[in-house]
Amino acid sequence: MPRREAKKPKQPPFVLLDHNVQADVAEQLTVLARFRQVGERFLHLHAGLEQAFREGTLTLETLAQRTAEIGSVEGELRATHLKYHLLTRPLLTDDQLVTYARLRGYPDEPATPQHTPGRHGNHGS
Repeated sequence: MPRREAKKPKQPPFVLLDHNVQADVAEQLTVLARFRQVGERFLHLHAGLEQAFREGTLTLETLAQRTAEIGSVEGELRATHLKYHLLTRPLLTDDQLVTYARLRGYPDEPATPQHTPGRHGNHGS
């Protein structure tokens, strides 16, 4: 019976060069996890507001409270979103920054990031 060779583990799409880069990647993963949590909370609050409105249980007082909470979470979501972009930039070469900007729907000018609310290139939000 022929002997099977052990499969080699797949190489990651990037090589971590030093501990600083590893720490940066770990920070990015933490930010992404937080972004997901905040996004889910934002959607949950919106759904609750919509449901209360449809059911007729929304009052002027609860409307103000709910929309204030949604606004606060939306601000946190926006800050987390931009933090992710800020953490990504130092990890990329100039060529990668051009590709990153292009994939996000921006011009090929990595030195001048543009981040207009509501306009997020091809990634949708």
